[in-house]
Amino acid sequence: MTSFVIDGNTVIDLKISQLIILSFNLPPQTPSTFFSTNVAANLAALLGVNPDQIRRVDIVSATNNR
Repeated sequence: MTSFVIDGNTVIDLKISQLIILSFNLPPQTPSTFFSTNVAANLAALLGVNPDQIRRVDIVSATNNR
C-alpha cells in the first residue's frame, strides 16, 4: 500500500517494479533473474548460508507416484 499527501500542483510518477533484494551488498534482481541458473547461489545469499548447503533433490513418494 502506498500513500501520498499532495497539493493541487504536485505531480507524482509512481513506478512499480518487482525486485528481490538479496542483501545490502548484492544488487536487486527481478524474479526471473533470481530463479535462473544461479538459483542455488541466490538462495544461499538470501538465507545467509554457504552455497554448499543448498541441495537440489527429487522427492519420490513411497508408492513411486510423482
